[in-house]
Amino acid sequence: MKVCSIRREKAFSRPMQREGVPLLLIETDYSENDSEQIKTRVQAFLEMLG
Repeated sequence: MKVCSIRREKAFSRPMQREGVPLLLIETDYSENDSEQIKTRVQAFLEMLG
């Protein structure tokens, strides 16, 4: 299952990167422990977008 997910992610992200489209990929197991890390990553991504 994980391999399929990685292939799908790469198939989506490569064309976006070629076009210079900012992209944030988040991998999670949907546990409450992930929420702060995800929040931090999203905030950093939004700051990068300016």
